[in-house]
Amino acid sequence: MIHTIETRLKLNTTQELLVNSCVVLWSTYYRKTWKLWNNQQLKETEIYHQLMGLNLFTSRQVGSLINKVKTEHAKIKELSKSQLKQQKAKFLNIEKFIVTEQKNISKLLDEISNLKLKLKNHSNENFKNILKEPKNKIHERISKLTHSIKKKNLVLFNKKIKLNRLKRSINVLEQRIKFNKFKLCFGSSQLLKQRPGSFSDQFRLTQEQNKYKNKNININLADWEKDWDLARNNIWISIGDKNKPQGNAEIQYEPQTKILKLRLTEQAANERLKEIAKNINIPYEELNNHKNIKYGVYRMQARFIEIPGVEFCHKNQVKIQQAIANQQPITAKIIKKLTPNGKNIGYYLQLSFEEVLINNINNKSSSIKNEKLTMGIDLNEKGLAYCIIKSDGNKLSPKDQKNNSLQYKPCGFIQWDLKDKSTAQRQWVISNKITELLTIAQDFNIQNIVIENLDFSSNMGTMNSGYKGKTNDKGFNYNKMLSSFAKKQFSDMIARKTERLGINLYLVNPAYSSIGGFSKYGIVNKIPVDMAASLWLARQAIYGEVYKEEVRNNISCVRYIKKYKEAVVFPYDNFSKQSKREINHKVEWNTIAYALGKNRNSWYKNFITMNERVNPKVGKTLLLPKELFNHKHMNEYDPFAINPS
Repeated sequence: MIHTIETRLKLNTTQELLVNSCVVLWSTYYRKTWKLWNNQQLKETEIYHQLMGLNLFTSRQVGSLINKVKTEHAKIKELSKSQLKQQKAKFLNIEKFIVTEQKNISKLLDEISNLKLKLKNHSNENFKNILKEPKNKIHERISKLTHSIKKKNLVLFNKKIKLNRLKRSINVLEQRIKFNKFKLCFGSSQLLKQRPGSFSDQFRLTQEQNKYKNKNININLADWEKDWDLARNNIWISIGDKNKPQGNAEIQYEPQTKILKLRLTEQAANERLKEIAKNINIPYEELNNHKNIKYGVYRMQARFIEIPGVEFCHKNQVKIQQAIANQQPITAKIIKKLTPNGKNIGYYLQLSFEEVLINNINNKSSSIKNEKLTMGIDLNEKGLAYCIIKSDGNKLSPKDQKNNSLQYKPCGFIQWDLKDKSTAQRQWVISNKITELLTIAQDFNIQNIVIENLDFSSNMGTMNSGYKGKTNDKGFNYNKMLSSFAKKQFSDMIARKTERLGINLYLVNPAYSSIGGFSKYGIVNKIPVDMAASLWLARQAIYGEVYKEEVRNNISCVRYIKKYKEAVVFPYDNFSKQSKREINHKVEWNTIAYALGKNRNSWYKNFITMNERVNPKVGKTLLLPKELFNHKHMNEYDPFAINPS
């Protein structure tokens, strides 16, 4: 597993100028190398010879440039393929919707024609006794149906526009993948759209979306240009090499002395050598003559700089020492960015290396049925809900907890606030909350953690939410919530951290997790909806079928589980034969979803009164005894509490 550590460099004025020149030059030619690779589609050897002919970089620096461009290009290609898959899924879903709505409209039109025929027959004396419905009622029904058709036609019109837009997007993506040419905005397209003037006006960005939008365009333009320059010229990368000291040939860090040694670019080294030649009154050509060994000291002095006092936190300091001792390749990055106060510019060192696992649990089995405890995790905009279950699929009880941790509860909720936060701030919050969750898992000696599969590429139309309109107390749309924060950051972080601890991570289909968890396990266990959903997810991993498995460092770390078809069988129901009957689980859970409604605040009320509600879709097997809800504890039960007592 790749681990990255970071620290800020303390540079004097001379060092800052040299480092900045290298960062700007590397970033500039990173963009030019991209054009050579992506636009002109030159071969790797052709690009190498072309860049080396400029005499601006060393051979290793050129290799790092090409390697970075290749990696970024491959990443964008895979992302484009994923986007294409999503767009096609959306296209098919909209097409199905249009066909269905057109059928509904035709039915309504037929109904209107039948009603109009009734009106005609009203004037006929032979039908007056047969047709008991008055004329005004028929007119009302026709008016309502006409209004409904207008609404549906409007929806269809908008859907067709969206369909055409998707079609164009699909064609563009297909062409890019076919010709292996992709677009990449250096500096981010989001910042480009905010450029003051007529360019930003076409995107119609609000004051909140564009911080440069104000009356004085000239001042804002200057501020934007500074930020744009920083966003484009901010990185210098050196690829690691296990055969070199400290795992890198160009940027070397010595943990014992805390000294960072940098090999400058050829351009910066030549400029420095010219200054040295001027100071010692020796011609530059003579100093730069590699055959003259006598002046080799000056050439080395010009090429390298040493930065003292470079230190990481104790934990990371130990990790980098281990990596160097194991002769691992260490990729180094010098990043130029704003300091935490947002006013000054600082230079940061990032070191990336393969981290050795702390605790490698070798689990050869492809099933988790025989393993002790499993933790399910359900995430939403408020935080992370978790529930620990046993191998039999039941929630861990206080009796079972005697041999385990008494410090934490087997079910709980870890809150977070991701609103109005930047990407870096969200990343920090999510990372801390995952660490807190894994502390609980380690305390219980959890071997398996289950999360919902956040890759919606297979079914982007329904977003794998299990039902439409999953909302919280404020009517917040679940699908929108998932796209509002970095869901990929969450899955990547928890994958890295569980892998580091040797804990198996399972990804399961989240369909019906909230509805099924609430109705089947939430009420009987007296736990809130989110925790019941996490219990449901954990059961999916225990009883589901493994269809894909990823192996990293000789350990099965990520497993993808097919959806386990939970039957609509309530443990508090008196129908003993339910488990033996053949069922269509999807239809029945949709029935439950229909009965509960879209508003989560009314779920509990609707569930209790399911008997009383006139709903032909709900069968007799779903009828519940009223006595079940007469207990005192049920009146005190709050299915939407965050942390129950």
